[in-house]
Amino acid sequence: MKKKFLDVAQNPFQKNEPTPGEAAIFGNGQPPTLDTGRKVARPVSIYDIYPSPTQPRRTMPSYIRAAWDGNPATLPNLFSVWEAAAGTEHPEGYKLIQAAWAGEEADRPDDLPPALSSLLAVMEIAASIRQMGLIYAPTALPIGNNKYQLETGERRWLAYHLLAAFEPENESWRKISLQSVDRLDVFRQAAENNQRANLTAIGRARQFALLLMELAAPPGLRRFEECENEQAFYAQAADLRVPSGTGEMLLNAMGMKHRAAFSRCRAILKLPNEWWLRGDDENMPEDRLLLYATTSAEVGAQAAKTPPPVVTGTSHEEIVATRNNLTASGSQDDSIGAPSIHPMDVYQKLHRIFVRRVVQEIVPNVGGDDRRRIAQFLRQLADQVEHDGQE
Repeated sequence: MKKKFLDVAQNPFQKNEPTPGEAAIFGNGQPPTLDTGRKVARPVSIYDIYPSPTQPRRTMPSYIRAAWDGNPATLPNLFSVWEAAAGTEHPEGYKLIQAAWAGEEADRPDDLPPALSSLLAVMEIAASIRQMGLIYAPTALPIGNNKYQLETGERRWLAYHLLAAFEPENESWRKISLQSVDRLDVFRQAAENNQRANLTAIGRARQFALLLMELAAPPGLRRFEECENEQAFYAQAADLRVPSGTGEMLLNAMGMKHRAAFSRCRAILKLPNEWWLRGDDENMPEDRLLLYATTSAEVGAQAAKTPPPVVTGTSHEEIVATRNNLTASGSQDDSIGAPSIHPMDVYQKLHRIFVRRVVQEIVPNVGGDDRRRIAQFLRQLADQVEHDGQE
């Protein structure tokens, strides 16, 4: 009697158990258990989250941050100060702010002042979140008492605060999806920063310092709060050696191609604190900061005595009074005289004519002794300018 093709014993598609050979190759037929390492974000109150003081990317200028006490609950007051300063830094400031808040396109000049450009960046993120929702959750470290310290995503967190401050009727802005981490990872932080807008030259130096501190782990490093100022904390890495075998890892984390970039970061780490803050606020190019680094710290500090404005007001009204050149009592400020030539305008002309060519075309093609002579000449020139200015 012929066996039917569909006989269960002869139909290979009806077999329920794998043969020993099949099981060895393909498994026993059970779905594998995968450990993806996936982290689930959960909603956390924006008032229980604090920024990291060592984050390489600064979301606001130093003179705006100085007006904040660090308490997330007082950020609405800071936004008023920030908006007033940004609106007065540029003739189109308030117009650009209104357009950004409405999510509208507006012609934007190049080289916007620090307070305005940084506020517009946060407002654009807020407008995007309001329209499309939060796409990438920030990461943060639990620090006890249901509080968190941000590792990545400070501008997204600030955008939620901005939305909560100006749309208080919408309670959803008071919580943000947050991904908890076991430890602050400076390499993960660097990867996040490299994916976003480019860091300033000072921001890259900060990133380099944090990564090098992590790799070298020297004893006796002072914590951020133990240092007299921000630059002093990062300067601790200026002379640390890159541990053997980690150079390629450091280059990749920084998004750099050549180890010569390490030397540039080290030079910037040694800048006087005045230039450090000003260079970051104004997003000064690296070559300009490196030029300052070749001069003595005294000359750099003297030149930096034209600092950016310091925001001392705590309310919108006080800032507006300052904008209108009025004192708090409303009297006209007599200290404002005729316009004078700003030292930085002189420097920019000198930089275009002479310095850029020296730094970019001559210095890279000469030996160490000649470089020292060039540096000595530039210091003598700076000393002569200083001497003539006092006569």
